[in-house]
Amino acid sequence: MSLRPLEVSVVELLRRPGSRHNVVASLDLEDDMALHDVVIPAGTALGVDVVVESMSDGITVTGTVTAQWSGICRRCLAAAGEPINAEVREIYQFKPNNDEAFELDSSVLDLEPMARQAALLELPIGPLCRAECAGLCAECGVNLNDHTCSCDTTPIDVRWAGLDLLKGNLPES
Repeated sequence: MSLRPLEVSVVELLRRPGSRHNVVASLDLEDDMALHDVVIPAGTALGVDVVVESMSDGITVTGTVTAQWSGICRRCLAAAGEPINAEVREIYQFKPNNDEAFELDSSVLDLEPMARQAALLELPIGPLCRAECAGLCAECGVNLNDHTCSCDTTPIDVRWAGLDLLKGNLPES
């Protein structure tokens, strides 16, 4: 029987509770994985570095899932991207006794659904090109990371805008 890249035979592990096996593998994604405007593109390697350990009622998987995301910075609209390094600790059981356990339905453990889920959960909701990104000027649109502008960026409190107009009409004293 030929196993796919993220499939692991657990026959020997299931025979001896407490035994463990290190798994280091990767899978090149065939399709994009996306969350809003952030994507792990097709062809990207989804890496798994985990320890698979047998228990009396199933298997635990502990380790990391890695990938690379790309997207558009929400402040300056430049390209953004970073590596994902998701920590995982999952339980696989033949008859799951809680909602968070994955079902183990054969002697082959498929880590791909767990790896995909972990990678998606690590995607940023608001991607940034870098943490200190200054963004775009709200007045002229210049990228403040590259240039400075002379726009007046004094905040205006709209509750006092009417009085500011009156103040501008007062005669000089």
